[in-house]
Amino acid sequence: MKTVFVPLSVFILSGFVWAMPCIYGLRGLCRVVDARIVEHGAYSFAFSAHYQHASVSDELHFQPADFPEIDTLLIVEDQEHYLNGILQIGFGIMDYAEMGISAEYLVNAYQYQQIPPREDFVGLIDGTWGFGDLRMSLKGSYDVMPWLTAGGVFWYSFPISETHIDTIWDYDGFWNNRDLRYQVRRPFTNTGNPSWGFIALATGIREPVEGHINIGFSNYRQTWEDSTLGNLDRTDSSIDFGLGLSLPMDAFILFAEYTAKFFSDRGDVPGYSAPQRLTGGIRLIEDTGVFMDIGGEINLSSGQFDRRISDPCSTGVLPIPGGVQGDWGIILSMGYEASVLHETHSGNLGRVCGTVTDVSTGVIIEATVSFPENAVSPILTRPESGFFSVPVQSGPVVIRVEAEDYTPVSATVLVHPGETHIQDFKLEKTGSKTGLIVGTVTDEQTGSPIVAQITIQGVTESPVTSDSDGSFSINTPAGVWTVTTETTGYLVSSNTVNAPAGETSILNITLQPQLASGTVLSFANIYFDSGSANLKPESYQVLDEIFTLLSDNPDVDVEIAGHTDSDGNDSFNRSLSEQRAQSVKNYLVQHGISSARLSATGFGESNPIESNSTTSGKAQNRRIEFIIRDR
Repeated sequence: MKTVFVPLSVFILSGFVWAMPCIYGLRGLCRVVDARIVEHGAYSFAFSAHYQHASVSDELHFQPADFPEIDTLLIVEDQEHYLNGILQIGFGIMDYAEMGISAEYLVNAYQYQQIPPREDFVGLIDGTWGFGDLRMSLKGSYDVMPWLTAGGVFWYSFPISETHIDTIWDYDGFWNNRDLRYQVRRPFTNTGNPSWGFIALATGIREPVEGHINIGFSNYRQTWEDSTLGNLDRTDSSIDFGLGLSLPMDAFILFAEYTAKFFSDRGDVPGYSAPQRLTGGIRLIEDTGVFMDIGGEINLSSGQFDRRISDPCSTGVLPIPGGVQGDWGIILSMGYEASVLHETHSGNLGRVCGTVTDVSTGVIIEATVSFPENAVSPILTRPESGFFSVPVQSGPVVIRVEAEDYTPVSATVLVHPGETHIQDFKLEKTGSKTGLIVGTVTDEQTGSPIVAQITIQGVTESPVTSDSDGSFSINTPAGVWTVTTETTGYLVSSNTVNAPAGETSILNITLQPQLASGTVLSFANIYFDSGSANLKPESYQVLDEIFTLLSDNPDVDVEIAGHTDSDGNDSFNRSLSEQRAQSVKNYLVQHGISSARLSATGFGESNPIESNSTTSGKAQNRRIEFIIRDR
């Protein structure tokens, strides 16, 4: 992926949200935790700044104690400002577990509107600041299905410093040193005591949307000695809920989340029972591993807060832990995610996942999954589910699966950039059972026999050579195998064949000559909506084959030529054919072919290959051609 920080300087997220940390230091969005974990050994860190703002409209009877002659009724619009600085660190500590650490520093400030005669007696701002809590989190997860992950988080936090409530910026405002500012939304920098909680997680993927659900429980304890109220000691519990959605695109990801805390014991205290917020943002990642978030949030429970009846002097209880958020807020995060650096290569990454089971019983098998032609380390399937999931370079990928007492199998799959390919494997118990693969190798265009080298992944130690008549015969253990065929002057061919025990499987292989300049490949089975350049889904298979062909021949460029029949006027047909050629080019570029290798041209109805007087002739004339050009 090309660097885009400089030209954009704003915010966007890449197609894979590998492990960007949320406020817990764990993989997630902003406050919502993703049930999936980071790769074992990967790490991430980030710094987030969360600003919140609230307006305070008050009607005040203003009479300073030292100036009793001043007695004024004032209508004021004050402002509350809250800033959280959060350092988040995450680690993938094993295949099923992730650890996060986050530390917080808080600034709380109250800004007084300067109107006469108040401005002569009340200063501009009162503020507090200090360290909040250090929170440690441990997450475990389990892949229930290829599209669903479940897990849980346990977290524990403790204050880094004592609770700060001093009005350190004190310009003779409403609050003086050591006055507890009960009537603001967030009077404390921390609770002053350890807190703990747990969260149940679920993450589901339904392309192109990813969804996350968090349901948790939190326990807090606050203590405070007040000169008026005496010793206040309060334990609170909350039910926590989070719902998040993310939409990965080619160059960025959009995300939104709803979070809420429900304090059931606070229902009789207005302003504190259920703080809720809606957060949204956009995320950008470079292939260096650097990422950035920009987001905003709004308070969905602002109407519940009333400073007059939320004062502990009236209620007798302390404010809720963490306070009530402002009316709106802004979020900015920057950080580094190590797995992006070692897993991403030119934005050309995909993912392979699936399960391994016994072909006869369906029992889950713990197996080794390897990728002989891809720079990916072998992995073990999860013993409780038989599931595996691995990031790989896009393009044709050979997968080999081995398990004790089972016959190994292999398969070749085509993985597209930014997409997940699901490939399940069924293994057969090892025995004396073997199968036989027989067939011929011929030229695709002429049908002439070819002497070629045939290799079966995981079976043949050296290639088997076909006879002069193109025939070959290979004994192989029972199973599903990938057969690779190659010879000078032809493109390499890969085929998957099932060789049942005691049976003969026929595999006739056709090889295509290597591409030469001027070669024209014509396809009439690339379909579009009528009168449109929109590709139909039934075209994807042949376009994927063309993608593989171009991937196997990186030294050739291609002119994509669009042709139509004679229906309609010539100007319309030429424009339509060019738009269709451009649609084919866009498809190939989106799947990983460099745009510099492709050009798109429209010829309209000018180059028919059949008569336009018949329906079948018109169908042949509506075609896309690929003309090979030397670089």
